[in-house]
Amino acid sequence: MLHLLHATIDLDGHKVTRGDGAESLTQLEVDALRYLAARRGTTVSRERLERDVWGFRPGARSEAVPVAMRRLRSKLGAEGLITVRGVGWRLGEAPVDAADLTLRAAPVAKIAVSATPFVGREALLAEINARFEVGWRVVTLRGPAGVGKTRAALEAARAWAGELLPLSVDRLTPSADAWPTLLADLLALSNASPAGLHHALAAKTAPLLVIDGAEAALEVVAEGLAATLAAAPGLRALVSSRAPLGLADEAVLEVAPFPPALARRFFVERLRAHHPAPDAESEAIDAVVALLDGLPAALELYAARGGLGVAPLLEELRAGVQDQRLDARLQRSWDALPEAERAVLLACSAFVGPFPLAAAQAAAGARADALATLRAASLLQLDTRSELHLLATLRRFCEAQPGVSVARRPAWRWLVSQAEAQAARLPTAPAAALQALRELRPHLGALVQAGPPELAARAGAATCAALALTGPTSLRRTIHDSVQPDAAPPAQRRRLILDRVRTRRLLGAPIAELLPTLDGLDGASVALLRGELAAGVVNPEGALAAFAQAIAEAEAEGDVETQLLAILARCSSGSLLERRPADEVLADLTHARALCVNHKLQLHKTELERVSGVVAQHQHRLHEARASLARALVEAEAAGLSRPIGNLWCCLGDSWLHDDPTQSLSCFRRAAEHAIARGDTAMLAVFQLNLAISALLCDEHALALKALDESPPTTSPLVNHCLRLVRGACLMAAGQTLDAEVLFAAVDPTLVGRPFSAQAPQHGALLIRAFAAEGHVIGLREDPDAHAPPLRALLMAAEPERKPEASTLLDCLLVRAERRLAAMG
Repeated sequence: MLHLLHATIDLDGHKVTRGDGAESLTQLEVDALRYLAARRGTTVSRERLERDVWGFRPGARSEAVPVAMRRLRSKLGAEGLITVRGVGWRLGEAPVDAADLTLRAAPVAKIAVSATPFVGREALLAEINARFEVGWRVVTLRGPAGVGKTRAALEAARAWAGELLPLSVDRLTPSADAWPTLLADLLALSNASPAGLHHALAAKTAPLLVIDGAEAALEVVAEGLAATLAAAPGLRALVSSRAPLGLADEAVLEVAPFPPALARRFFVERLRAHHPAPDAESEAIDAVVALLDGLPAALELYAARGGLGVAPLLEELRAGVQDQRLDARLQRSWDALPEAERAVLLACSAFVGPFPLAAAQAAAGARADALATLRAASLLQLDTRSELHLLATLRRFCEAQPGVSVARRPAWRWLVSQAEAQAARLPTAPAAALQALRELRPHLGALVQAGPPELAARAGAATCAALALTGPTSLRRTIHDSVQPDAAPPAQRRRLILDRVRTRRLLGAPIAELLPTLDGLDGASVALLRGELAAGVVNPEGALAAFAQAIAEAEAEGDVETQLLAILARCSSGSLLERRPADEVLADLTHARALCVNHKLQLHKTELERVSGVVAQHQHRLHEARASLARALVEAEAAGLSRPIGNLWCCLGDSWLHDDPTQSLSCFRRAAEHAIARGDTAMLAVFQLNLAISALLCDEHALALKALDESPPTTSPLVNHCLRLVRGACLMAAGQTLDAEVLFAAVDPTLVGRPFSAQAPQHGALLIRAFAAEGHVIGLREDPDAHAPPLRALLMAAEPERKPEASTLLDCLLVRAERRLAAMG
């Protein structure tokens, strides 16, 4: 027999008696009643009835259940079968007999008091109070392990005006009487029915249930709390959980990690108790805080270990080693996951930082429905751009799990396909493609370091295609040191080898060491690189032949991009322009412009304008040269090409050297600032050298020496050679003739005087003459009679080798010497 408030049910006889009447029950109704009776006091969802009583497959839906439950409710009465809107159904209670309630002991609510100050959650506490004030009966603080949900809930409870009922569900196991037993223990009642427990709760003044760690028994808590709230209208509940309860009357508040500034302050405050001088390790502190995601629990754990310094903790984290206590917290979340969700979490751990839903779906494959479960369990975070991400602490945990590399392969394949698709868009849509590749770069970097060789090589090739346009060169070198070109398909293998050669060339490797790398390779792109290297060692005949070969082969292969680049390459070097008729060069530029427009090669507009400026400058059309270079800067900004901008400012400065070194000085400063902002030390050395030259021409000798002193070390023998020469000229200008002569004595006359100029390079011997002339220019001020004759002799000796229309450093120095000599009469 089953007793309700106003009804008695004979389950064996299939009959319900209410008042003076009785009604029969179907077998299905009896089965439903037996199921509900076994879970008395708990609201049972429609899905559970469909599955366990009606026998529907998971996910199947039918209106038969609500129809049958409405029919059963009409037989039992509204007080006999209670409908909890949006949740499910539960049986009504039996009559409450106060004699059945035995108070074991007066319950005393205690909220733990932390020994450390509570910081950074003031807005969250205000939001909790606001939700209760507007009528929400349940407020759930949701977030990942260690984010501070429990602490925030306790702080909010401490300010509650009514009675506190702290409830711990850590050891709660699913069963029919689990929730009532937990309530009975909380209220210190014995022999209490669910109705008696609800009666006792309703008698309290503004009671607040504080439920910590609800994810440990989410379903039991959700069903039990729904029934309890229905029976005790004045009850409120504050819940901390990694997943929401799913109740209709529940407000869910996300508890996010600390933002960077607050995380640092929190860490330093905790660290001061263990570290005598934390400010001395400021950089290490910033790095540790960033690697701990701003999770308060993680920050406290690592602060407590900081007594021997923060640097060792940083080394551990960078090596992927994580505090065992932090891993233990994550292990509990991991253990609660089904196998399919674990596999999807490992797959998503391939991504570093935010990633779009499409990436997560590709990583999950056929198990994409598991993403919602992981998000609900706070294992996947959602940012303000609606992108997902794993906390770095969780990602390090995943890296230590067996099978992680296999699980990540679908994500890695998706990344490679996206990167290659964007790299293919670079010629026609550079700005959009570079932005997409910039967003993929952190993920691709992790793939290059840890992925299978073939995918790593393909990812490296796509990444270097973008870095060649945006830099930095040092990152390209890191990628080349990590990947195996032979593991890549032929097209990517060739691209990797060619980019490796260009990268090493930018970093100062001798061309003689680079040429053997190209042995065995053929094609237009290889011929183009051979021409670039030949131009670099001032072999104009070899460079022109290689560029002609590249143009012919590219045209035969239908490779318009390489054809265009080869045409521009043979117009961009002063030593090549010296050997070609002007009308032929202009025809090349016309052809290049047509290719650029007809094939929508937006990427190469910058280079087209730069080379047009170089040609105009070589032909002494300086106004046109500056206009072209200004257009090149505009095109570079529009296309998102950050790497060429410094070089373009340098070219603009070069165009002003001959007639207005003050303007030149301003341009070289912009170039140097750009290189500093990008951390490009290789180019900064060249820009600082140009800055020193323009300062020298402006008689700003102290500024020139300062620029040389601030120049970073470089492995380029040519740049080092020129740095010594310019320093020698500065010392001579400052009257330190003996020191200058020591530097000049070390000059190698076989080296090119100024390779970074767009104009015809001059020999080291002529450069020495120019600096010797500079010394006499300085001496003219004090002793014109002694210095004027040798200065005239030097200018006459230099005349056969000079190119009067060019504006190289040599010509600028010699022209200035002529003007000074003329001024002396």
